[in-house]
Amino acid sequence: MSIRQTMVLVQLASLWPDDAPRYTLPAIFDSFTDTPIAKSITITRYLDAQYPHTPRVIPEGTEGSHEVFLVTLDAVTFPALRYLAIPTSWARIDDEAAEAKPK
Repeated sequence: MSIRQTMVLVQLASLWPDDAPRYTLPAIFDSFTDTPIAKSITITRYLDAQYPHTPRVIPEGTEGSHEVFLVTLDAVTFPALRYLAIPTSWARIDDEAAEAKPK
């Protein structure tokens, strides 16, 4: 089963305007709660909330700092990567992954 098929099956895919599946990695499936989760920050928040008896991924009291970091990353770093790194990566991926490329 492909990554795309798996993401659609566990309902972690949304749709592009042309109705093609849209998804992001990383993703995990918590078999204890039958919960699929995608995106790094969503996964870390889920793990910290769902499993409080284990070491925290985001240390208590630093949630605000992490949020500022993520907002800055989204506003500054990712737009630059869109033009620098992403075109190069699309040229190197396999055909199946290329089908998911935004149009």
